Amino acid sequence: MKILDLGAQPVSNRFIKEGDRSAIPEYPLGLIMDEDSGIIRLDPAMPFEELRPRVPWIKAFEPEDHLDDLVSRLLQLPGITKSSTFFGYSFKDESTLRRISSLGYEKIWQIDPRVDLHVFEENAGIETYQAMLNLEAGIRIREKYGAPDVLILRHVIEHSFSLDKFLEFIKAVVNTNGYLVIELPDCTKPLQGGDCTMIWEEHLFYFTKNSFENLLITNGFEIVDFYEVEYPLENCMIAIVKNIEHKESHKNIFKSELGLANNYRNLFLERKDVIRELFEKIANKGLRVAAFGAGHYTIAFLAYMDLARHISFVIDDDLNKIGYRLPLKSNILINTSELLNKDNIDLCLLGLNPAHHEKVIKKHEKFSNEGGRFASIFPNSSLDILSLDL
Repeated sequence: MKILDLGAQPVSNRFIKEGDRSAIPEYPLGLIMDEDSGIIRLDPAMPFEELRPRVPWIKAFEPEDHLDDLVSRLLQLPGITKSSTFFGYSFKDESTLRRISSLGYEKIWQIDPRVDLHVFEENAGIETYQAMLNLEAGIRIREKYGAPDVLILRHVIEHSFSLDKFLEFIKAVVNTNGYLVIELPDCTKPLQGGDCTMIWEEHLFYFTKNSFENLLITNGFEIVDFYEVEYPLENCMIAIVKNIEHKESHKNIFKSELGLANNYRNLFLERKDVIRELFEKIANKGLRVAAFGAGHYTIAFLAYMDLARHISFVIDDDLNKIGYRLPLKSNILINTSELLNKDNIDLCLLGLNPAHHEKVIKKHEKFSNEGGRFASIFPNSSLDILSLDL
């Protein structure tokens, strides 16, 4: 069932060097809900080859404040001993594995994408790994390393092009009596707030607690532990499961999930109209606007809300991005944050994770003291731009 049609949208990691007039790739983007599972997903999905970064410095950061607690829970699971084997799927699991290793556990492995998945493309990440996952790859890895007692998968399932193939893969890898640790973002808060930045071409699936639990039990997993960790933008859902191959029928969650999805669509479109009116008012007043954070949140906000023409420039503290422009049709350059106080900017949009808003504002007190104002692109922030009094 169709939820949103966003039309042609850019690949948000395709930064363009200043002076380069190469065409920015765009692909159709939309949201649908699967009527059988109640899962919200992208349709169509952008080609995974296009999602691969073209520069080596693009990094993915996941929340980690809860990892000490997660490791404590894992090490207390029945059957886990110093001789247990822990296996990480991707680079996102390295920090968890380091914590386990520091506590004296020595049997720790991690998939080598080049050797184990035959991924050789430069700068390839999980957008490319997932295209190589299937039952045969899982069997091959298990035969090479042995079946792990704990398989860790943090923030990767939402990137899968095929949930069925991904689940087949991990079932083939893990020990029959072993545990799977699956962590992914809970999209409930963004859905309830009409947050346009939730939609990202690299996330093909958008889970809630209901749809995540339903996915697990209907694919033969026994939930040993399930809990959420609260974060400002979106919570983390963590499931520790066993593969029991006893599949239950789908719960009837479609109606409740559809209500949430329809509410999201309505809020998204209402918010877009009001924000565009606000920016016309800002333009009429002659106010100059910059955005802080040259990442996919800012790009999504400017692209989906059609606001790029109102932005003078974007600032970012990642020096690798300086001298590039955003992958938007408007020629928006990325500069250092020093420019915030030097170029007569009246309003700075905070387009980085809300967890960092306070830190940024404090660091740039001079901007505020001289009359500059900060506003957030996120509806669940106390600084939401719609609360701005002009």
